[in-house]
Amino acid sequence: MIPTQYKAKLPGPLSYPIGAEALSAALVGAPHAESFSIFFRERPAEPASRFQTILAQKHPYVLLVAQYRTRKMPGYTGAQFMIDRGWYGEKWEVTVYPVLRELRHEANRLPQDGGLPLVAHWLRSSEHAGWLSRDQRIELVFNPAEGILSAQESSGM
Repeated sequence: MIPTQYKAKLPGPLSYPIGAEALSAALVGAPHAESFSIFFRERPAEPASRFQTILAQKHPYVLLVAQYRTRKMPGYTGAQFMIDRGWYGEKWEVTVYPVLRELRHEANRLPQDGGLPLVAHWLRSSEHAGWLSRDQRIELVFNPAEGILSAQESSGM
């Protein structure tokens, strides 16, 4: 099972759409899936009032992010304890954001039906030459008004 590094406590009206067990099961066998850590965060937008507005107006927002970050050089300002703890090492992370509790069932179904297979496909593309030389990211964006999930990929230095 993919280890959970952080799980924020949510207020009553919010719920995480998917748990670590279901996420791990959906990505089993995908390249690098065993390298991931999971973070459950309280909001995809800052400040908290902005996320509350997004929820109230049923605007689309990021539900899940999977990302790969290349190894970074600490430079002159990198403290030794940060280097020792792996702050500058290669990172594979999945971050899950909450939904309104009444949308949890729908928001759980969408990643499992289409979103997580897209993440597994994204992971398989990591086997292409040069993929691991750049930071990579895939976001699953939830549109509660239409009940759909879309994916957006990006890469950078």
